[in-house]
Amino acid sequence: MLYRLYAIKKISPIPILSQNQKLFFSKSFTSSSKHRHRFYIYSVVAVTSTAVLGTFYYRFNRNKFDYNRREYVKNLEVIEYNLLERRPILDSSNIKHITFDQPSRKTFPYKLTVYESIQCPYCSKLRAYLNYNRLPYNIIKVRTEDIQWSLYKQVPIVILENGEQIQLNDSTQIISAIESYFLTPTKSFRHIWKLYQPLVENNKKQYKLIYSYPNKYHLIQPLSSDIIDQQNRQIDDDLLLSSKSRKTERQWREWVDAKLIPLFSSNVYLTLRESLDRFYLYAEADNWMKTYPWYKRFVKINFGAIYMWLINFKLSTDVRKELIDCINEWLTAIGNDQNFLGGQNPNLADISVYGALTSIQDSNTFTYLIKNTNIESWFERMKQIIDLRVNSS
Repeated sequence: MLYRLYAIKKISPIPILSQNQKLFFSKSFTSSSKHRHRFYIYSVVAVTSTAVLGTFYYRFNRNKFDYNRREYVKNLEVIEYNLLERRPILDSSNIKHITFDQPSRKTFPYKLTVYESIQCPYCSKLRAYLNYNRLPYNIIKVRTEDIQWSLYKQVPIVILENGEQIQLNDSTQIISAIESYFLTPTKSFRHIWKLYQPLVENNKKQYKLIYSYPNKYHLIQPLSSDIIDQQNRQIDDDLLLSSKSRKTERQWREWVDAKLIPLFSSNVYLTLRESLDRFYLYAEADNWMKTYPWYKRFVKINFGAIYMWLINFKLSTDVRKELIDCINEWLTAIGNDQNFLGGQNPNLADISVYGALTSIQDSNTFTYLIKNTNIESWFERMKQIIDLRVNSS
């Protein structure tokens, strides 16, 4: 028994603290409590101060940006001209020169530089128009972060140069402006472009500038600037080209932007396999192998493809059927007795539809359209006219 007590005492002795030790541990506990309390106070003060300063900084910058946006709305042309001077100077290897075997259909004494992104249907639509008219131009492939010098911040953007620089926005409006210049060659292009000035709104909910182009589907005759309603910036309909063919052309150009192109995204990303194929095509066309390291390429391709596929995964409608119905609607408008909507020669609507379709030409969606519609014969006729004599360097 005594041995057991001794063993227990030996194994688990009860510590006996001296008075000095008790005083030391008491001070240490009190000191650590004070440190924790002080840490909590400092943390609360730091968080509160950061929140207050962040709020003031946000309000200051928002008010400053709101003021700047009001200035943008008032002096858009001047600000855009100043921003053009800040465009980065690119290496010649980043610029593709497009030329043609034959001279231009019409005289256009301006140099054109097109900023575009990969597989953009609006960019393809603009290029189809330039190719049809055999207007030489330069192409610069960009991403969103590459066009921060522009207030528009969308593609395509065209810089027109001939002693001065003019920035042209919105593919439909660019096509209308150049076509109107062909109709009124005695006027300078700046005069034509002023008739297409956008309405710019300061949208506080979306916190950005909203561009709208009320006249972008219209072509104008050689008229003075008095035709413009300066308050609403609308062109007098009585002075527009109002023939039946022009009206039909305008309606189908609107149809391309409002109905056809919005169906592309839901179709090319319809399945995960198609979505991945699409992103691999982007990677090859934009040379991601040199631009990004392997792990960024992996994230951009795989996560990007999955994200785009999930966006369209829960669509309740049959998007393939909608696209086929859309193409059949277009073919019905052309009819069987003419080659194009414009008759024996394509008009702006033909060029817009063809250009938009070329943006999905390498996808399974386009193959599906070829098999299930009669679009191939019209598409090949357009291809022979537009892209047969294009050279790039």
